[in-house]
Amino acid sequence: MLDDISKTDSIKALQELSEWLETLRAEAEDFRLDHHWAVLRLFDQAAQPHVRKLLYDYFSVQPLSKFQENRLWSLLDGYYTRATCVTTRC
Repeated sequence: MLDDISKTDSIKALQELSEWLETLRAEAEDFRLDHHWAVLRLFDQAAQPHVRKLLYDYFSVQPLSKFQENRLWSLLDGYYTRATCVTTRC
């Protein structure tokens, strides 16, 4: 499943991983805690190259359009919020 994530489109990849985090949060009661953390770790490992690229793009020397800036901010914020909610059950 993680092998099917886009390697070249970081926006699409992070959107997909964010959706999976939401699913993991919703299904958390069905997972043993150690399995829950293992799946979260796998998702995060798959997401980190994309997160780094998008952060690099966001803080690039060349200014982004407001649309691009808001899109990247929302995507990164959404990913981190979902990852936090998976771990804290918010």
